[in-house]
Amino acid sequence: DCRALNERPTSFVLIEGGRATADPINGRIRFNFDSTPQRQLTSATWFTKEERKSKEFVLVPMSEEDATKVEELYQRGVQATSSLGEGIDKVLKEERMLQDEEHKVVVMRSGNLLSMKK
Repeated sequence: DCRALNERPTSFVLIEGGRATADPINGRIRFNFDSTPQRQLTSATWFTKEERKSKEFVLVPMSEEDATKVEELYQRGVQATSSLGEGIDKVLKEERMLQDEEHKVVVMRSGNLLSMKK
């Protein structure tokens, strides 16, 4: 679905196995086989993981504002670890407060693996 939307950002795209049609210009999703109300089509580059039950979770798109903050911190981490970077230690101490003013995002290191943590 994402690939089709990225390849044709100005035309209707069948999504969810043909069960729905995305209209990227107007930002709407219309269901093709039932009378389910239309939904908003959102663009997302970052997601939060919300647990539903034991071992089950749902990925929820972050708001555009929060996603921008996360992407900026992520790019700082990528730059810091590149051959021209100054090292990751400084970036590991940075925080970005999210829209809800209750949560923040940070870069975490576990061995050689870096991840983003809310």
